[in-house]
Amino acid sequence: MKKIFFYAWLVLICASCSTTTADSADQIVLFNNISFSLTPDETVQEISDSLKTDYLATFDNKIATIPLFRSVQHTDYQLYIGLPFQASFEKLQNIHSIHSLKENKTDGNSYVYQQYQTNETYITTLVRKEKQGTIYIVTSTSDETIAKNTFTYEKLNQRILIKE
Repeated sequence: MKKIFFYAWLVLICASCSTTTADSADQIVLFNNISFSLTPDETVQEISDSLKTDYLATFDNKIATIPLFRSVQHTDYQLYIGLPFQASFEKLQNIHSIHSLKENKTDGNSYVYQQYQTNETYITTLVRKEKQGTIYIVTSTSDETIAKNTFTYEKLNQRILIKE
């Protein structure tokens, strides 16, 4: 009987000490202590074949493998989060060579931010390297104002939350 109480107590202690890795209504968990914050008007979508196709069209997938992790929808834009697989940061810096860039920012070793336009669509990407892995964020909108004002490097970067 003492063993049962001991094991029950041990389970309760372990459960109270562990951190949750499930998505919540206001953020998407990417790694143990890293999440991406959502705005109130954004909703996480089920990943469908058409979403995967749209996502893969935003970069040259012959350069790197970046599986789609989550897709977020807003009435004015689509946001994709990918977690690159066995892709060097150097490769990820050049993943958009199939498009002409409007803006390109990088520090050379921890992030690459790019904006470009294809036909009537404005695409913004942010590749950010963290200790736990690399995060790839893509936004797609037909509204140039949203692309320029909502998806700046600073605003996208602020949405990546790190718990110390």
